Amino acid sequence: MSVLKRDMWRTMSRTVGAKLYSLVISVLTLTLTARWLGPDGRGEYAAVLAWASAFVGIAHCSLAEVASQRLSGHAQHEERFRSVAMALVYACLALSGIAWLVALLLWHLRPEMFGQLSPGLLALALAYLPWMVWEIYGTVLLIMSERIVLANISLVLGRTLSIACVVLAVAVWDLGVVGVLLAGLAGQIVVSSGAIWLVWRRCAQGLPSWPAIRAEFKPLLSGSVRLHLNALGSILLNTTGTLMIASTVGMREAGFFQLAQQLMNVLLVVPQSASQVLYGRQGELGPDGVWPLQRKMILLIVLLTTGMGLAVALTGSYWLPWVAGPGYESAAPLLLALVPVLVFLSFSSIMASQWIGRGLFLSTSVITLIVGSVNLLVASILIPRLGIMGAVYGQMCALAIAVLTNGGMAWWCERQFRLHSVKVAE
Repeated sequence: MSVLKRDMWRTMSRTVGAKLYSLVISVLTLTLTARWLGPDGRGEYAAVLAWASAFVGIAHCSLAEVASQRLSGHAQHEERFRSVAMALVYACLALSGIAWLVALLLWHLRPEMFGQLSPGLLALALAYLPWMVWEIYGTVLLIMSERIVLANISLVLGRTLSIACVVLAVAVWDLGVVGVLLAGLAGQIVVSSGAIWLVWRRCAQGLPSWPAIRAEFKPLLSGSVRLHLNALGSILLNTTGTLMIASTVGMREAGFFQLAQQLMNVLLVVPQSASQVLYGRQGELGPDGVWPLQRKMILLIVLLTTGMGLAVALTGSYWLPWVAGPGYESAAPLLLALVPVLVFLSFSSIMASQWIGRGLFLSTSVITLIVGSVNLLVASILIPRLGIMGAVYGQMCALAIAVLTNGGMAWWCERQFRLHSVKVAE
């Protein structure tokens, strides 16, 4: 095995370790909040976080993905990096402010959209906005700079602080949902700090000029226009199920679905870590250069994720009541139902770098929007009839389309690689 491959697998294993730690903390947080808040409190917490995620999903404008394409092959070029990084800093502040104004306007014009959520809880959840948006932007900067270790350290420290604050806020001070949200916010700030330090360090010798920063806004915004429908599709895929269950079936059932969904998403740590490493190598080698390794990783990682998902789902009836406490038995069958969703997502996750690295922003957006729209359509029909399972079937139908398109993309990448190899041999 070459030194490059060993380094990539070593980096991926460390990233998997950091993400596993983060997800263990997430599972522990799920366990503690499920027990201490109860099904109703947990449902309220799930609903308010779903709204925060929806606003973040729209507000980040997919600038991180466009920035990764701008830095692909140029991540060590200081002038390019500084200009892109500072453009993302200004964009984060501006877009967060706009999102807050939109949320305030919606609250005054259509308060029924938020159901029974209190304005205080919603405002607290929206305080996450700039930090969550910056985590998205900052993670790309860290990955493209191949400073994944720094990203891992920030993640571990932030999640450790978060769980410590959860215990204090809920078990000691009895602050309920408010306490859990405050604890999560404290951890989120620390998670985002690694990228802040990176930008400060690389810009310490001089900030880029305003014309240089402004010059980066044009390609970033141009790419965002083509790509950001992808974010809307992701919102339709990932959050509408919880929100529709909360408004149609009830907060308690929304808590069950979100709990099962988060527990299964824990297992996406392997494909997500692999994707991060591939993005990092792509910053130096480009999408064609990284494909030979990527194609070998796809089957291995999808099979590994499938095995983990089946093991967790088949044993769920034994450990879930112990983990979440009494009242959550209804979530156990959902774990097995969500295994196909997990497998489809793992394949899509590891293929994402090829779409973004090749600048196929519009294609990515159209496909993801179709996938999200199918989920919304199927879920809106089935949830009133089947309850929680309607949301599961909606995701299955939608992600089947994603598997077909990513399979086609893998075939195309392999074909391009072979054609290039033949030309080099000649």
